[in-house]
Formats: sequence, C-alpha cells, structure tokens
Amino acid sequence: MKKMILLFSYAFICFFSLFSELPAFGEKVSKEKLRGLIAGMDDPYSFERILRICEENPDTLSEVLFIDDRSNHYGRYNGLSFWQVLAWTGKIEIEKYFDVAIRLLLEIKFLAPTKLLDDEHRAVIKSLASFGIKPFKATPIYKDFASSLDFLIICIKTLNKYEFIKSAEVFDNILKQVDEIKNSCVKTDGKKKGETSQKLRSFINDIDSRKADLTDDCREVITKFTRNLITQIDSVDK
Repeated sequence: MKKMILLFSYAFICFFSLFSELPAFGEKVSKEKLRGLIAGMDDPYSFERILRICEENPDTLSEVLFIDDRSNHYGRYNGLSFWQVLAWTGKIEIEKYFDVAIRLLLEIKFLAPTKLLDDEHRAVIKSLASFGIKPFKATPIYKDFASSLDFLIICIKTLNKYEFIKSAEVFDNILKQVDEIKNSCVKTDGKKKGETSQKLRSFINDIDSRKADLTDDCREVITKFTRNLITQIDSVDK
C-alpha cells in the first residue's frame, strides 16, 4: 500500500510539472523554451498541447529548426513535424512552409550531428514530398488533386530561389511541364486519370535525366513529391 502511494505521488508530480512548464494561453515563448518543450516531448498526449503553443509562436518554431547546436536533433526533428502540421492546417502560409523547409534542406549538413545527418536529411525530404499526398482529414489548404500540383509548383519555385536549379531556362521548362499537367487534369477518373498519371511518370523521367541541371536534393524532392502525386491519382476509384 505504501509503495502504491509513493508511485501515485510520483506520477502526480510528473503530471503537474509537465503542465507547470507549459506557458499560459497566448504567452510568447523563447526559442530555447520551445526547443526544450519540443525536444522533451515523450508522450502522445503532449503533442496537442505543444502544437497549440507552436500555433501561437510560428516564427519562434521556425527559429528552433535552425538552432546551431549539434544537440538540437530532437528539437529540429520534432519541430519539423509541428511545422508541417501548421502548414496543413492553414496556420502558416504554404509558401512560408516551403521557404523554411527548403532552407533547412540547404543548411542541414551544417546543423545536424554527423551520425544523425542522414536521418535528418531524409526527414526534411519526406516532409516536403508529403504535400503530394492527399490528407486524411479535411484541411483548409487542400481542395482537390490540383491543389497538390499547386504545392509542387510552389516547391519548385522555392527550390529555384535557393539555387537548387542551375539555370533559368531549366526552371522555366520544369514549371511549364507542371502547368501543362495541371491544365490537363480537369478530371481524375477514367481515361483522363490515366493520361495524367502517365504525364507525371514522364515528368519524373525528365527530372531524373537532368543531373547536370539540378542538385541531387532537388531531383530527390521533386521525384518523391511526384511519386506521391501518382499514388494519389492512381488511388482514385474509376
């Protein structure tokens, strides 16, 4: 009985300390405070509470991603997930999501611990490519399949902004291809669905062939994003 009381007391102290560390509603937090909360997130119930703090402090969250500290792995890894959720739920502009995520892709080799660099690198690319997937729940930024193509266009424009694309001519050609695919996919069922899927596959082949024109990261982001688009469109019932 005494042991049970001690265990209950310990659990209560841990529960109380968790909430005591959380800032009040609407309170601004420092990037170090937010980094600590995000990095120390060790139970699924804390996600919604910390997400609310991130929604109120999006600029601080973006700063957490770029803290130049090799011990910031979990702050950056978990923080990227929150950044992605803010974009999907319309709490930040989609352009802002891509700008920060692609800048992080550019700088990750300077920020991540060497032994965890591959994990963090894959996480950023996976996050970027996830916008080619239809969300499971209703979201203010997604209306139909064309929305995903809009996200790809924004992604490509941001990759170009940070010089992942090596010439204006190549950039214009890639955008033109995506615009043509978007204009042709008025419907995603029957023959039209098949045509769009084939055009996306041809687009991937073109991207893969441009090793001299695109960085490796650029080709990987665009091809994985586009494969998600193909999966999305092929999953539509005929």
